[in-house]
Amino acid sequence: MIIYLYSSTFVSYEQPFPILVATLLSPNGNMSNVIPDSSFIVPISNPIMELNVYEMGSYDPTLAAFTPMEYLGTMNESICVTNYDQAGLVMGASGDWNTYYNTSESTLVSNSMYTMIEALNDTLPQNNIVLDGTLFPNSFHGPATEGTFIDAGETIIMMSDGGSDGEAVPIQPLLVKARGLDVIFAIDSNQDWANEYWSAGGSLVNTQNRINTLFPTAYSFPPVPTNTSEFIAQNLSTTPTFFGCDSSTEAPLIIYLANGGPPRDGETSLTNVAPNNVTAEQLQAFLDQTYTIATQGNPANVSAAADPEWPACLACGVVDRARNRTGVERSGVCSSCFDRYCWNGSTYGLEVTSDASS
Repeated sequence: MIIYLYSSTFVSYEQPFPILVATLLSPNGNMSNVIPDSSFIVPISNPIMELNVYEMGSYDPTLAAFTPMEYLGTMNESICVTNYDQAGLVMGASGDWNTYYNTSESTLVSNSMYTMIEALNDTLPQNNIVLDGTLFPNSFHGPATEGTFIDAGETIIMMSDGGSDGEAVPIQPLLVKARGLDVIFAIDSNQDWANEYWSAGGSLVNTQNRINTLFPTAYSFPPVPTNTSEFIAQNLSTTPTFFGCDSSTEAPLIIYLANGGPPRDGETSLTNVAPNNVTAEQLQAFLDQTYTIATQGNPANVSAAADPEWPACLACGVVDRARNRTGVERSGVCSSCFDRYCWNGSTYGLEVTSDASS
C-alpha cells in the first residue's frame, strides 16, 4: 500500500482514496450487544476499524487511536515492524466472512487437518484466538488505551468482515463529524432475510442504532426507518432514496441505492443461481440488472421504466448541502426531485420482527 501512496496518480488526486472497513473480533467483547435473532457474530460495541493508505485504527471513542499503515503491527517505540501493509492482507481482513462458519470441536478433531491446526495453535502467543480471523500484532497494546479499548491487554488483535456486526454497507468512517462530508452514496447489496433475499435497509438500521445508542457525539447520521419492515412497506429499497433531506447540515445526505427487489424492466429476476455454475448469459443479466438499479431512478410516471430526470436529481443531491450553506432555497428541478426522492420521515407503525434487524 506504500507503493500506492507514492504513485504519481495518487499524489495528483487522479485515483480515489480507498478506505477499507473491518470489525474487531475480540474475546473481550460484550456479547449482549450482538444483534438479537440474527446470524451476526460481533457485538455492535466492538470497534469498527478503518484501514486506509495512511493509517489503521478507529474513530470510535472506545479506541480513538490510529497507527501508521507503514508500521502496522508495531507494538513499541524501540522496534518498528513493517510489511503488514500488504494490500491482499488488508483487503482480506475487510472481506473475511468465513468467521460465520465455525465448525464444532468434534468435527474438527476428526478432520485430517486437525494435527496441522493444533500445531499452528501452539505457535500463537495468546489464548482465545480464532484462526479464521485476520491476525495483526496489537499496535494499541498497553496503558495508553487501557480502560476504554477492550483489547488493550492483548498482544494480537483479530479482524473480520466489516459486516460481521450487521453493518454490511461500510459507511461508518464517512460519518465521522470531523470529516464533514456533504453526501454519501450507500450501495446496498446485502441480503436481508426479511425481504426474500433482497436488500431491505437492515445495514442502515443497524448503523443508526449503533450511533444513537453508543456514539452519538462522534458520528453524524441522518434519520432512517427503525426497522426493515418500514423499508419494505414504503418501497425505500426498490428505488433510490435520499435520507437526511431536512436534517441538520452537520449530517451528510445519504443517497441510498439498493438491490431491493425484482427489476422493473420486465426481465426475470435472478435468484437461486449456483455461484459455481453461472453461465455467460446469467452473468451478463446480473450486470444488466446492476446497471438498471443505478440508472432507473424513481419515475414520476409509474408506467415509465426510468426517470429521465434522475441524472439531474442525482446532481441536486450531491450539491444540496453546499446549497444550504449558502442560504439558497431549493428550486426548479431540484425541488421536484427532492419531493420525489426524499424519505419524509413517516412510519407505518409496523412492529419490528425478529428478522427486521438483519
